Amino acid sequence: GPASLYVTSINRTTFVNGTVAAGGRHTAQVSVDQFGWQLSCEPIGCADVAQTPAACPPARNKLELVRADDGTTPTCNDLIDNAATLFPNGLPENPPSCP
Repeated sequence: GPASLYVTSINRTTFVNGTVAAGGRHTAQVSVDQFGWQLSCEPIGCADVAQTPAACPPARNKLELVRADDGTTPTCNDLIDNAATLFPNGLPENPPSCP
């Protein structure tokens, strides 16, 4: 039946193994530390469902930063539409799952 689940989490993200290549291309890996706690679940005795999934290791979380400021404020759609220009090396592939 219906239940009310109350949880909290802390997420810490750190950029590691960063480099700046010719042309100002910034790359790094993302290290994610995530901690979750189930505070309560009503009715009393409902299953412990507040499991925090294991984060992907940094080598699987690739980051590339590019300057997108041309004097205007680009929208998310502008960035997506111009992804091939902004990211000439292609967009990173997101892993379908992590061990």
